Amino acid sequence: MSMPFASTNKESMSQTLCDVPASWKRTATHRLPKSTQTAQDTPLDAPSLLHTACKLHPTVLAIVKRVLDSDPSAIRQPTQRQRHEYSYPINIALKHQASADVIQLLAQQAPDVLLRPDGPIQTASLGIALQENVGLDVIDVLLRANPDCARTSDRHQNLPLHLAVRSPQVTWELIQRIHQTYPDALFERNFRNETPLDVAVRSPFCPDAIVDGLRRLSYSKIEADLEEEERDYSK
Repeated sequence: MSMPFASTNKESMSQTLCDVPASWKRTATHRLPKSTQTAQDTPLDAPSLLHTACKLHPTVLAIVKRVLDSDPSAIRQPTQRQRHEYSYPINIALKHQASADVIQLLAQQAPDVLLRPDGPIQTASLGIALQENVGLDVIDVLLRANPDCARTSDRHQNLPLHLAVRSPQVTWELIQRIHQTYPDALFERNFRNETPLDVAVRSPFCPDAIVDGLRRLSYSKIEADLEEEERDYSK
């Protein structure tokens, strides 16, 4: 089965997919498992040495590792945050443009922390990384450490793919990394009932080539699902 399409403007690209079956229209409601959320420690009254090291020395692996070795539990402890700040060490490091090796150390030591909501809009580490416009090498580190971070939404039900398409640093390579980790994100909807394609259409930062690529990916998924349904029906 084929589904040919021609390149059109951004608005019509999004409209083309509005009438897909209801099974493909989902709202992004992926949050942390309840047990993980309730297991978080009470926020520290003051930042630990690890929180401070991630802020002041985010690119110096030796310092962050030495501090982490001296207090391993600090990596899972949030601190009382100020407005527009983050509370977990890895997210503080992301905000301050930590190097990939520092993020890898923190992510490998506590991959579960990558799923915990943090910051003003309660997004998880991958969403924070996208908002802070980190490099693709850091994105890869997070996705390898815990692939579930690609399916964890913020308080507005935006998945990382929603955030990626409106980033000033969006590239097709970035979209592919996130899509490959969680393909179903293409049809997830945020609190505005928008898919990532809808957000891309409205974003001034998302080039037409990426919008067109998202549309191709969406059609490929629809075609694959329809073909699978036909095979099941014919059995």
